[in-house]
Amino acid sequence: MAVAPTLMLAAGSSQASAALRDRERLVLSELARDAQAQVAFQGLRRRLGLHPQALVRTLRSLESLGYIRRESDGYRLAAPGAEALGARPAPLPPTLRPVFAAVLPNHVTSDRIVEKLARRWFNGLRWYGVVATPREQVLTWLTEADGSVVQLRLADGMLGLEAEKPREDAGFGLVGPLMEAIAAFYAAPRDRPAELPSGAPRPAG
Repeated sequence: MAVAPTLMLAAGSSQASAALRDRERLVLSELARDAQAQVAFQGLRRRLGLHPQALVRTLRSLESLGYIRRESDGYRLAAPGAEALGARPAPLPPTLRPVFAAVLPNHVTSDRIVEKLARRWFNGLRWYGVVATPREQVLTWLTEADGSVVQLRLADGMLGLEAEKPREDAGFGLVGPLMEAIAAFYAAPRDRPAELPSGAPRPAG
């Protein structure tokens, strides 16, 4: 998820908190990592290791209670859901290392990059979710190998790629296909849309 200060959840009804099932608490806690994030169904499934049918039932239950909201890019924690978790800190965000940072060309906007890369998966990377605020946009993927986090941040005409510490035998090679896709925006002439590398991005699944 997006790296942000730990979110301290508001104290809620102890009765509501006690009523949460283990799976419901697990999902709410994951969404509480960043209250601004919209997390895809498949991103939640991979992160939490839940069976798809079990996750569907859990999300429907939480949505009916008003604890989460389903939006265009995924699921988001709602205020009643934070209250139901009780007065405990949200899980800490992952520790990420910078891979590279760059200035966006004048003819490339953050919105254009988000439009082309959000909800896509790459070789070794699976889509997780997005955070969009007036200050920045953050796209997040999980590595297929071990579920570590890779993030692309876009703010103030800059982009930055960050990755959770990878396995020793994997190195940072897993971000290569995503870096290729980003490079395509720099290579494209001003009057022609970027052509993403053939076969690199695919619909999230």
